[in-house]
Amino acid sequence: MAIADHFRRNAPSIAVDVGLLLLFYALAKTAGLIPAAFGTAATGLALALLQRVVTPRIMGGLGLFAMVMLLLSGLYAVAFDAEDAIKLRPMLVGLVASLLFLLDARFAGGRWLAGRLATYLPFDGLNLPRLGTAFGLLGFHLAALNGAIALAASIDVWLLYNSFGELLLTLAGLRLVIRHARQKGAVSG
Repeated sequence: MAIADHFRRNAPSIAVDVGLLLLFYALAKTAGLIPAAFGTAATGLALALLQRVVTPRIMGGLGLFAMVMLLLSGLYAVAFDAEDAIKLRPMLVGLVASLLFLLDARFAGGRWLAGRLATYLPFDGLNLPRLGTAFGLLGFHLAALNGAIALAASIDVWLLYNSFGELLLTLAGLRLVIRHARQKGAVSG
């Protein structure tokens, strides 16, 4: 499948992902981090329910995984009703997600999470265990950076980084992840 066709097929789920990101940013700027966490989680869950009845897919291959992460974020927001704790939420959720990707790669050959991530990517011949491992390691690095920024920067600086800077770094890191997953001897799942 051509890259343009692949992205066209995934356009609705990409738009939903970007929309949730913008919703979190807007709610955080206007109502605070705690309402942003709950509002984004509630919207994501509503979209997951809507996904059952609409075509085309509005949630990507990792939709269920994202909902679990949103629920974890919401529970964290309830447990720690403080903005400093909320700033650390993406780091903690990122660490959990990274660990799950690494476990999937190691014990399931990347069939669950890396396989679903591969549905977003317009490349054939991805080695799923390598993809899961590399994406898990990228996630650990991004989580550590997010934690450092959360502890050292103002809420406004952290919010800009968390909403936009981390996305740009993820896209840049994804190039390395894909290169690693496409190395000689790769097997598609």
